[in-house]
Amino acid sequence: MGISLTPMQGEKVFEGGGCVYLWSPSKFLIHSECNLGGAIIQLCKYGFAFPHFTDCPSFAYILRALDLPKPIIETIKKHQTGLQIIKLREDFQMPKVNNEFRKDLVFNFEEAEPDLEVENGGKMVILNCKRFPSLGELGISGMRTGIEGGAILAPCHFEKGAAEVAYIMKGGGKVQCLGNDGKLILDGRLKAGNLIALPNPELSPFIGKNSVWMALSPEVLQASFSITPQIEQTLAEKQKDKELLIPPTK
Repeated sequence: MGISLTPMQGEKVFEGGGCVYLWSPSKFLIHSECNLGGAIIQLCKYGFAFPHFTDCPSFAYILRALDLPKPIIETIKKHQTGLQIIKLREDFQMPKVNNEFRKDLVFNFEEAEPDLEVENGGKMVILNCKRFPSLGELGISGMRTGIEGGAILAPCHFEKGAAEVAYIMKGGGKVQCLGNDGKLILDGRLKAGNLIALPNPELSPFIGKNSVWMALSPEVLQASFSITPQIEQTLAEKQKDKELLIPPTK
């Protein structure tokens, strides 16, 4: 693979009542290869992001269709001088959230019960259409992984699938990726604010009780690695209780 997978900081494209960072396919080749982009919107205190539509090249809203008087149209057009994100007055009251409507559109990773939790290793919350039906119509899924200091996420094999984007919220660590030819194509450090794009991934752990290793028969493993049954059994014993998140050794 000739395209770099190096973690990238987003390009700041706006600053005002907040900031907008953009990972554009025109700037990052891997995003062009995966046919995707990314953006982070950060709001300051009392920041307000204008309602906007981002699923097409352009969008126009014609005020004249509302049969408004011209003075009101001019006020709406010119009174707001801010762009994209603004700061609201401290006493400005936004409407209260309708939780009944919100439950089908918003998922809180922080409050969700983890799908995987390893002492001193970390937590993993997987979000798919079974847990959040709205994702079924969008054809996407999500995962939030919190890794404790010194722990690692077990090596995994990425098969053909949809593109994956990973954003580092806080902390840092080391990441390594190998290409199909077995050569190291990424060996670097991650820090908060980095974003990684991986083309065509499908998670398949190499080690642990749910790994491909444990799915293979002992005879296949013995023949594949040219090892004795005793060595294969020792390796299997070491894997049967392992999870995807591995805590640091004591």
